[in-house]
Amino acid sequence: MTPAGALYAPPMKLAARLLVVVTLLGCSADDGPAAADAAVESRLPDAGTADLSTDPRPIQLPEDESPHSDPMEWWYYTGRLVAETGEVFGFELTVFQMLFSDKPIYAGHFTVTDPQAGEFFANMEVSAEDQRGLGEGFRLQTGQMEMSGHAGHDRIRARMKQAAIDLELVAAKPPVLQYGTGWMTVGSDRPFYYYSYTRMTARGSVTVGGVPRSVTGEAWMDHQWGTIGKGFGWDWFSLRLDDQSEVMLFYVRRDGKLGFVGGTLIDAKGEGRELKPGDFEARATGRWTSQQTGITYPCGWTVSVTPIQLEVTLAPVMKRQEFGLSLMGSPIYWEGLCDVTGTRAGKPASGHAYVEVTGNMK
Repeated sequence: MTPAGALYAPPMKLAARLLVVVTLLGCSADDGPAAADAAVESRLPDAGTADLSTDPRPIQLPEDESPHSDPMEWWYYTGRLVAETGEVFGFELTVFQMLFSDKPIYAGHFTVTDPQAGEFFANMEVSAEDQRGLGEGFRLQTGQMEMSGHAGHDRIRARMKQAAIDLELVAAKPPVLQYGTGWMTVGSDRPFYYYSYTRMTARGSVTVGGVPRSVTGEAWMDHQWGTIGKGFGWDWFSLRLDDQSEVMLFYVRRDGKLGFVGGTLIDAKGEGRELKPGDFEARATGRWTSQQTGITYPCGWTVSVTPIQLEVTLAPVMKRQEFGLSLMGSPIYWEGLCDVTGTRAGKPASGHAYVEVTGNMK
């Protein structure tokens, strides 16, 4: 049994190459943070002493928007859209680039959340056409999934049997270098780079059940590339608050043990500030078990960010937001739109979030 959406079946040689994706996974479904496991060998950069003239090096934009020749890379959009009728939709569109002997394989993931109807649609497609070196910015396509962008002006389009999106995205803030420097190491001596457009205005259309709707909204875009060790999974939180600030938080795990945590606070002007492990806590308030995969995920969270006195609850708009399509062992994960309510410095705070939980947690 699979969720709505067709699964593209590539040739066996191509499918076998996708086995590498599963090596990135492996995390627990603990309700709260566990003790740090030093064996994970992951660290954040020391921005004051690191020589970033070679590798690791400073991120250069817009040059680094384009595909690299690193083992792993992805361009990742999530967002909340509102139709003229008041209907709310969530979406995810991601393209992964994986290199094998300098030959790229691309995997696209596309989901649409329709909480009004209680429906979640998902699709995955694969391509082996080299999409590097196509000019400024990026232009990527896997089947019926397309994305392009340059300097914070992006276009994304994707279609499956049950749903489609066609959106123009414009960055309302400058890009943010995550962790302060824009790189960290994850189980490797090589860096893993990460920047985000944390608030992009969205305008276009969503089609569900054959009915197109004009929509506006906001999106979050992540671009990450570099080298990552084997057997990792993570819990990732992106909060977009109504006071025009954003918060990114992550917990990285391997073999069920917590390795390290970190994050970034982005103020209303777009200035980023690194959050260290003691600055925040995300704790699950409930669980949900997928009837499709049998995996149990944390579902619903409380988040505290001490430096800004933020105390909020993240409530999924619906529980069934699992990307349950898997090709030869490729990742299965929960990625969901959430409503955010609570307080900041004692005053009401609200907004929206996307949360991702990876790893097999049966």
